[in-house]
Amino acid sequence: MNMFFVNNIVPDSLSNLQELHTLSMTNTPIRKMTDELGSLRKLQSLTLDKCSLSHLPNLSELTNLTTVTLPNNQLSKLEGLTKLYSLQLYKNQFTEIPTLAVPEALLRLNMNYNPVMDMSYTLLFKNITEIRIAESKISVIPSHIFLLEKLSFLDLSHTQIIRIPRSILNLPYLQYLVVQRNEIPQEEVDSFKMELLNQKSKINLLI
Repeated sequence: MNMFFVNNIVPDSLSNLQELHTLSMTNTPIRKMTDELGSLRKLQSLTLDKCSLSHLPNLSELTNLTTVTLPNNQLSKLEGLTKLYSLQLYKNQFTEIPTLAVPEALLRLNMNYNPVMDMSYTLLFKNITEIRIAESKISVIPSHIFLLEKLSFLDLSHTQIIRIPRSILNLPYLQYLVVQRNEIPQEEVDSFKMELLNQKSKINLLI
């Protein structure tokens, strides 16, 4: 919903909404979010889209929170994430992937259009099915990517990748590998395509 706050500050009275399960705001300028956000213990879904946010309070008290959607803001840090299933942070200013207390719970991650430089932390997302970190500064796909056995969709288009680790072919459920608009040498592209053919892989390669 579109809302208006005095001086673009979300007031402490937010704490009155103790039965709230879903909080969603769109196109609402927020200069400051009250720390009382952390008092909404029953909150399961948080969406703040196009809110000009540069900071959020620690979310560690929101133990029922499973879905966090914060696209089109100016966030560079997010603390206190617990057991999330979905984390959508595209079009922000993150240079690294936020830490989760229970990383193995995460199923979907979208960090497109962030200056993320390293994706090694994703190796802790043991049950993840979808990773999107396109338009980032990632230059290496971890060789241990094969540990993400449930991964079905990986988008690393328009990054700085120059090589695709062959271990990615061992992902049993991977359907889409998107690595378009990278600087991958043609020799590497041809070699990887040959590997796909030799293994009769069902991976759809977009390159």
